[in-house]
Amino acid sequence: MAYRIAGDDRSVEQAVRRIAREQIGKAIRSIDRRDQAHAVHDVRRRCKKLRALVRMVRPAFPGYARENAAFRDIARIISGSRDARVMLATHDLLAAELGKGHDRRALGAVRRRLTLQRKAEAALADPSAFLDLCRAQLVEARERAQAWEVSADGWAAIGPGVARTFDRLHRDWCRANTAPDAEAYHMARKQVKYHGFHTRLLSPLWPEAMTVRLEVAEQLGEMLGLHHDLWVFESRLAADAQSFGNASAVDALLSLARLKRAGIEDASRVLADRLRSETPPALAERWGALWAGWQCEPISRS
Repeated sequence: MAYRIAGDDRSVEQAVRRIAREQIGKAIRSIDRRDQAHAVHDVRRRCKKLRALVRMVRPAFPGYARENAAFRDIARIISGSRDARVMLATHDLLAAELGKGHDRRALGAVRRRLTLQRKAEAALADPSAFLDLCRAQLVEARERAQAWEVSADGWAAIGPGVARTFDRLHRDWCRANTAPDAEAYHMARKQVKYHGFHTRLLSPLWPEAMTVRLEVAEQLGEMLGLHHDLWVFESRLAADAQSFGNASAVDALLSLARLKRAGIEDASRVLADRLRSETPPALAERWGALWAGWQCEPISRS
């Protein structure tokens, strides 16, 4: 089934158990296919969705701390291989935009250095072993999910968690704009992603409106994701600039990365303002009313 509350879920507890087991099962199947690059991406994505799921019922879920930490740690096991690929992808994005006005051989030398670093990191670790470890921990989590307990039901189980995450989005975004730095934007992005997943989980309440809101959250999340990738690229390149060879090529890449990040910060404010057009209590109240109406219209619940 899709990643959402369903009309035939007997309770919020049953829905959370079902969704968790479905997501964990899909992550395990990705690992079993032995396409390592796809598996790394898919497992990380499923872990984010699972962390959003437990956040949605956090105040009514005694197992929140344990399960949130478990899915965070599973994703961390395989984060290194993802970071190395991001460095190369970010270089290629920036090099393509620099165009013919820069020495392509010098830019190529930077890329070769990044490729060597990626190979060196890969030589120190066996991705298949990391994925096997992830699989074992996912199997254990799936067994635990079968017995998860949620102490409330209906909107009482969901509303406080939704409001808490949305409040965190508000606060982190204000912090990023008041004292802007890359880490603040990264923290805000996490809450945007969680709120987007909550929107997806609750999409049956009003599919048309929730789809529009989800599109805004996903677009903002992608922009802030690129912002973070650029920051990581800048940090690593600047920390060891001499080892990348041509200084002018390094400077050009760093200058463009900073310029693109500044542009993302400006453009992201429009989308963030759309998401934050109401307070967390107001959103929780409105969605709670939609939940009540959805419960009274079983024919439309799908």
